[in-house]
Amino acid sequence: MSVAYLSDKKISYTTKGSGPALVLLHGYLESKEVWETFSTLLDGYKLIIPDLPGHGDSDVIDSPHTMDLMADAVAAILDKEQVERCIIYGHSMGGYAAEAFARKYPQKTRAIGLVHSTIYPDNEEKKANRKREIDLLRKAKQKLVVSGMLPKILAKSNLEKLRPELEKIVERANNFPVNGIIAVLNGMMMRPEHTINPAIPFHIIGGNEDNFIPVSVYNKMAADNPTARLDMIEGVGHASFIEKPDELAHKIQTFISGYVDK
Repeated sequence: MSVAYLSDKKISYTTKGSGPALVLLHGYLESKEVWETFSTLLDGYKLIIPDLPGHGDSDVIDSPHTMDLMADAVAAILDKEQVERCIIYGHSMGGYAAEAFARKYPQKTRAIGLVHSTIYPDNEEKKANRKREIDLLRKAKQKLVVSGMLPKILAKSNLEKLRPELEKIVERANNFPVNGIIAVLNGMMMRPEHTINPAIPFHIIGGNEDNFIPVSVYNKMAADNPTARLDMIEGVGHASFIEKPDELAHKIQTFISGYVDK
């Protein structure tokens, strides 16, 4: 494990491999460990896998944890690693952070990929759900929040066979600092709608059984970003990196080899 610092706060991350820099950002209530098995399928890259602020082994930095702050955390890691440009993929909330990174640091962004994520801001229903989670967290009901949210990342058809992997994610999330989770929830509610710079190769990856993002939203993102590539993976929900890791790795490597400058 390595450490970078932002505002004198610790940002934990791991690196592995060599080659072009590829950053993998986890989602809400996750940590760098969710990429552990999946990352073994990606050869030929220097993988940089952080714990985003308030998650895993990284410190709580501020309140709220805006997506811009998370982008700054990634930039701090790249500076520590002396990486000038990277390909950046983010899962769900990590996708929001990747969008912010591409907007704030276009000169550092070779390509961006959203894995079960969206460029659109929270609607009122989503904001209300996040506010309910904040209320529960303030009432010391972290385990209720975690157990209510995390099982939904899997397609119903995958839930039983992947329960051991899910339980590891749940166990870690139950130990995250409450103020960090609240900071992230507030930060996600503040997200504006993002427009991806058409000069930056843009990869959208979705699952046809996603419990959070309907297929119509993935199709709309592709229509709103005509230079983007959309890949839908059958038989997965909101977590293809554990539901169908081989297929996700193939989609990413195919996109990078075909669309990203060498």
